[in-house]
Amino acid sequence: LFRNITFVYFVGDYFPSTTPALRFFEKIKKFYHDRIEYATYLSDRINKKMNGKIMNTFNKKTVMWGVKPKNIPKSLSPDMCSMLFVGLIKESQGLEFLLDFLKYHRNYRLNIIGICEDKLFRQYQGTIKKYSLKNRVFFPNIFFTDSELDNLSRTCHIGIALYDTSKKSSTYYTDPGKVKAYAEMGLPIVMSNTSAIASYISKFKAGEIVKLDEVSLEKAIIVISSNYSLYKKGIKDFNSFFYYERYYKK
Repeated sequence: LFRNITFVYFVGDYFPSTTPALRFFEKIKKFYHDRIEYATYLSDRINKKMNGKIMNTFNKKTVMWGVKPKNIPKSLSPDMCSMLFVGLIKESQGLEFLLDFLKYHRNYRLNIIGICEDKLFRQYQGTIKKYSLKNRVFFPNIFFTDSELDNLSRTCHIGIALYDTSKKSSTYYTDPGKVKAYAEMGLPIVMSNTSAIASYISKFKAGEIVKLDEVSLEKAIIVISSNYSLYKKGIKDFNSFFYYERYYKK
């Protein structure tokens, strides 16, 4: 009533209607979305879900996560390829598959930074013990500060994001923050073909898109390791495109 305020509705997620609660939640989102003049979407898939088609107008458009690259010097082992996983840990993120992969590939190690429920943590710890991976899997079940994470990333070769590829997963529709975090840290990315960001990873040669099988994953890691300078340039080009000052301004 008293101030000239314009609201912009930023839609960062879409949750497939697998439960009555989610259906109700999405209806509320749609109700307000249709009554607000300005809206932005974290991906074209969310844009299409909210509008029936992809809108790219002054009022409504897709705006993905921007990045702020960090210049982190690397200290990489030539004998052991180190993978980094960052984020909230759920069963849909391929960690069980990664642990199984490490069982048969002894020249790889994995750093898991994030937290999960106690039951799931015990399950993963059981797998780590069963496969004798304690010396090659670092999993403290805590979040790191930015400086701690940056320091750990110095010794990592790639960032890994093996999401569930089902269209029933919310990741399919959004722009996962962990992928952009890896890019900011200068890590080539290995991810499953789920979010639309995968097409940008391929376009800029910033990493490899894999199937959730052992052969595909090992091939991707070998290709990146054998052409590391090429993928580092790809990450640089990816970051240049999504650099937040320029990208958001545009």
